[in-house]
Amino acid sequence: MKSYPCRFGVLIWALTLGLGFALASSAAEVAKKLLVVTVTTGFRHGSIPVGEEVIAKLAAESGEFSVDFVREPSPRPAPPREPKRAAAESDDSFAAKTAKFQVEQADWKTRDAVWLEQTRRLLAERMSLAALAKYDGVIFANTTGDLPLPDREGFLSWIRSGKAFIGMHAATDTFLNYPPYLEMIGGAFISHPWHQPVTIRVEDAKHPATAPYGATFEVAEEIYQFKRWERNQLHVLMSLDPANEERPKQVVKPGEPALGFFERGVRPDRDYAVAWTKEYGAGRVFYTSLGHEEAVWRDEKYQRHLLGGIRWALGLAPAASK
Repeated sequence: MKSYPCRFGVLIWALTLGLGFALASSAAEVAKKLLVVTVTTGFRHGSIPVGEEVIAKLAAESGEFSVDFVREPSPRPAPPREPKRAAAESDDSFAAKTAKFQVEQADWKTRDAVWLEQTRRLLAERMSLAALAKYDGVIFANTTGDLPLPDREGFLSWIRSGKAFIGMHAATDTFLNYPPYLEMIGGAFISHPWHQPVTIRVEDAKHPATAPYGATFEVAEEIYQFKRWERNQLHVLMSLDPANEERPKQVVKPGEPALGFFERGVRPDRDYAVAWTKEYGAGRVFYTSLGHEEAVWRDEKYQRHLLGGIRWALGLAPAASK
């Protein structure tokens, strides 16, 4: 009889330990998984390494999601520069430079073809529908160009089935010739006529992605303008503040007339979104055009902006959308 309390204590200990393991297992199952893609076939932003660092930090600190990365297999070979003839250069000298360029160009084309094949194989392995099945969403962090995905249509169907898509900055400079992708993300990069301090207006102050900011805020950044963009197809979170019109005029090229702030854009309505969300089938899309400058990535408010958008896209934070 005297051993009962001891046995009872052991039972309680075992039950507590089992409950602890169950809770830990449950927490592991609840945590979301994201695939972060930083592969580029077009312009490559120098801020990508910092972006990868920030996204990994947000995942670790949040504890609500984990991230895996799909990075380039190696730096893409840079093409040689075509020679220019100097004013007093002889025919023989220029012919020699041209011949050297042609050899270098042939070598570059060979090396670039190898790189593209390596990248195609990488994405075939990491972004097949079977590989994507274990993820709850994907982040395109400054991707550019036509990524050699193994199944573009299947990738979009995967998002539409209820997954998250998060895009930063140049994600809208990706698949510019593939309309279904542009319809999914909500717009296509045209140009960046503003690379300067600007005022951003917050349009939805209740969204988790805008929580770090007030009604307006200043940022020194490269600001995109878009084609295939319609306000009524999206839920705009932030846009350029009309007060930017008061900024000093800038001369684009010497000898040309100075242009006002919005004269540099293409929209007569001067409506330029900076961040938005949208529903895509059962999936959720969050896009922010901020993220060109390293200083922006390192800014605490921008990081909280990203975290809010990621959490919303994963269904971890409620907010209005379209």
